Amino acid sequence: AGAAGDDEAPAAGSGDDAAGTGRAHAGRAVPDALRRPVTWLLAISFAGQAFGYYAVSAWLPTVLHDGTGMDPTASGGAAALFQLFGMVGGVAVPIALSRHVPMRVVSLAIALGWVTLPIGLVLAPGAWGVWCTLAGVAQGGNFAVIFTVVAQTAGSQRAARRMSAAVQSFGYACGAAGPSVLGAVHAASGGWQAPLMVVLGSILTMAVAAQLALRTVRRTA
Repeated sequence: AGAAGDDEAPAAGSGDDAAGTGRAHAGRAVPDALRRPVTWLLAISFAGQAFGYYAVSAWLPTVLHDGTGMDPTASGGAAALFQLFGMVGGVAVPIALSRHVPMRVVSLAIALGWVTLPIGLVLAPGAWGVWCTLAGVAQGGNFAVIFTVVAQTAGSQRAARRMSAAVQSFGYACGAAGPSVLGAVHAASGGWQAPLMVVLGSILTMAVAAQLALRTVRRTA
């Protein structure tokens, strides 16, 4: 009985130590996720994405109507291409990543597709169908890239939830301002060229932050 008691005492202590260590690690995992540069680079990238997406979604029918003389009803249907092809991007990007296409290449291709919309609507608005399709695929695919990086780099489910919450909270807060900002710039400038350049700026911010995030991941891997 004495031997059994001696055997059990260290085991209980070891369990307490392990539990305490586990709690310490779990406690550190959450704030560590928020201190990592990759979290905030992804948040900035997602903010650029969300700003551009909501701004374009709100104003694209009006831009097409004013820029091409398209009937308001037809311009609303035309703008639906941007939304429709987002589903294509949401499927195509995970397939590309599963086939080991480098994520930095996928991210760069997404950025190039996205920027065709504001640039194209300024320089060649008659080809709106091409620009809406390319940007639609890009905006759908970018979600997959950002949250794939979150899943791969967080280190634990709890940290992944924390990272995801930070990225989405910051991103959607910025995105919510997109329609109002674009409307204000349009009212101030009297046209759509300046607002579309604002969208271009948000997309370039998205692209640069994403590339820096992926470089950070590669350096720490």
